[in-house]
Amino acid sequence: MNIKIFFLLLLLVAASDLHAQVPSIDQIILPGRPVESTIKGGQDHNYKINATANQFIRVRLDQNVLDATLILIAPDGKQAAEMNLTGSGEQEMLALESATGTYKLTVRGVGTPKMAGSYRLEMIIQTATSESDRKYLTAQNLLLDALDLAKQTPRPPQVIEKLEQSMAIWRTLNQPFWASLTLKEIGKTHVSFNRYDKAIESQEQAIAISREIKNRIREGVVLYDLGLSYFNQQQYKKAAESFEKSLPLFREVKDRRWEGLIHFRLGNTRNNLNQPEKAVEDYEQALVILREVKDQSFEAQALNSLGKVYLNRGQMEKAVAATESAVAIFREVKDRSGEGLALKNLGVIYSRLGRSEKALASLELALKLCRELGNRAEEGNILGTLGLAYGGMGEIEKAVAYFEQGLAISREQKDKETEGTALSNLGLATSFLNQYEKSIGYLELALPILRDTKDRSGEGSAYSYLGSSYTGLGRFEKAIERYEQALAIFREVKYKLGEGNTLQALGSVHNNLGRYDKAIEYFDQSLAIFRETKYRVGEGTHSGTWAIPTLDSLAMKTRFGRTNGPLQSFVN
Repeated sequence: MNIKIFFLLLLLVAASDLHAQVPSIDQIILPGRPVESTIKGGQDHNYKINATANQFIRVRLDQNVLDATLILIAPDGKQAAEMNLTGSGEQEMLALESATGTYKLTVRGVGTPKMAGSYRLEMIIQTATSESDRKYLTAQNLLLDALDLAKQTPRPPQVIEKLEQSMAIWRTLNQPFWASLTLKEIGKTHVSFNRYDKAIESQEQAIAISREIKNRIREGVVLYDLGLSYFNQQQYKKAAESFEKSLPLFREVKDRRWEGLIHFRLGNTRNNLNQPEKAVEDYEQALVILREVKDQSFEAQALNSLGKVYLNRGQMEKAVAATESAVAIFREVKDRSGEGLALKNLGVIYSRLGRSEKALASLELALKLCRELGNRAEEGNILGTLGLAYGGMGEIEKAVAYFEQGLAISREQKDKETEGTALSNLGLATSFLNQYEKSIGYLELALPILRDTKDRSGEGSAYSYLGSSYTGLGRFEKAIERYEQALAIFREVKYKLGEGNTLQALGSVHNNLGRYDKAIEYFDQSLAIFRETKYRVGEGTHSGTWAIPTLDSLAMKTRFGRTNGPLQSFVN
């Protein structure tokens, strides 16, 4: 059984006569008389604490399965505290000082309405407060202030200052559990400032403390955070190692939800390590567990991610099924941001399948949602994806217009990854308009950005597009050089469709140069890849004769909306 223990320590300038009864709305709780109840995600269970002078009150919540938040409302109706720092099976403490009167304590279930769990609520009263207790109050108030400030966008620098002040007191008081919690928050704050080295340093300290106090769940949770830090730095092997270390810890304490979350993160990580079979396996395990615990939010995320893997493997109908299911669940749980991301990915899939009307409908709805949410960065991504969809329909001028809008937003947001992708797509689109010099200019701007952001697939695509533009200029040897650079990268990252398309393009250039034996060699290799990946569009260009369409028409057919090239970067 997974138990989450909250200690709510209330320093009240008050004394009270408390009463407990069977769980009900606004019931009064009293010391030594625990209350047990079931609860669902989104539900509030309200309790009362009647207090007068000088008592130190602790309220303990043992929680099974479902995460919860404790909220304390002071007698004047103002919120005095809100705490939910830890995951299942852990301990939280909150110290507050307040006036005489009746306090309202709310246990709020976290998650979707289909998620359910149970808890045990108990109160302990202490009549005197020591100097150590007051230092404890100071440390917790600093931590609470930091968490409050952290809600601001962007986070102010005072967050770190308060956390470090709190940390110093915890060390003085020899409170290793609270030290590990505070280090975790310090790590999260460094992540928000993209200071991953400092985040990792804090997380490793928190892991060491958790091991010293033999808190297996805390160790697993911080290993999870460490994995995310490595993932965000694109250190995918280290991320996988951290997630794999956390998995047996959650199995040991029988925390199924955490086990499901780890499989989900491992799926994302292995996908980025170009291990699609392992990624699918992890996503499927995650889905079994997340459905078991009825965590619809992460179920939808796992389905969306699984859809992307199917998309990149050319398993288009499976991609449609997974992503449509993700959209439906996001709508059910009213996650508009998640719905927008899934709709964008669904638009990509429909575009690849040539279902242009459905693609545009999905993408336009995704764009509307992200604009309503004020998400400028994602707006730029979706504009770029709309450009790809219109490119796949042959409406290149519209594609260029959307790419330019997306590029402007990426520069406004200082989003280098999206900027590199937008420049690459503009380079490809302008080559279709026979503006080859302009195309090369965009692509040469894109390449250093793609290298800096470590987007190897995007870098390979940019080299491939340069090959197309140099071919358009009749500079065939330069085209071959760029295609070979693209081919080496696609093979390195195991991007099979990119490899097949580049081999086909190389065959076309050698054919143009009259090197027919070499052309046939490349065509044979590309045909084998298209058959292996069941990519019928590429295979179809080989049917009957080796005379294939011109390079530009082939690129139009396969690069825009039908293969993985730049689209992979737009899928979140």
